[in-house]
Amino acid sequence: MRATFTALLGLLSSVGVASAQAADTVRSGARVRVTPSTPSSVIVGELIAVRDSALVVRTQGYRGDVTIARSAVMRLEISRGTRRGESVGWGALIGTGIGGLAGFAAGEDSCGGDSWFCIKRPLGALLGGVTGLVTGSLVGLIVGSFERWRDSAVPMSLSVAPTGGGSLSVGGRISF
Repeated sequence: MRATFTALLGLLSSVGVASAQAADTVRSGARVRVTPSTPSSVIVGELIAVRDSALVVRTQGYRGDVTIARSAVMRLEISRGTRRGESVGWGALIGTGIGGLAGFAAGEDSCGGDSWFCIKRPLGALLGGVTGLVTGSLVGLIVGSFERWRDSAVPMSLSVAPTGGGSLSVGGRISF
């Protein structure tokens, strides 16, 4: 029994630190949004440093660096950026389709002699499509300008080391 325990102890001490969750760690330089547990405002900026007890974030417009204790962090999110180009493309496509159909429906098959203004259906579809293209592109630009965020995983590690006399020391760490 003692030999089995010693062998297990040797195996665990050779492993050292086992990563329990290594996916999606936040690195220095990343754009982050920190929601503190205290009733203060959300902090958005660039992550400057990750310390054992605190995060240091350079706020937007460089109003200075803010140090937030890890115990005060209720939520940490990483910026995924914006999708302006993709949103403009979808807006243009949808706007052109809707505008073209509306322009075609609003046009006339034949123009009579007593009407002072007449747009035939193909021209109405063209004008409606161009109007929809411009309008849809602008709407897509506005919608795509919003920054998207995703929650950050909180990586943890567990270390096991022999302390002598046949006992083990187990330690854990949670970090961003």
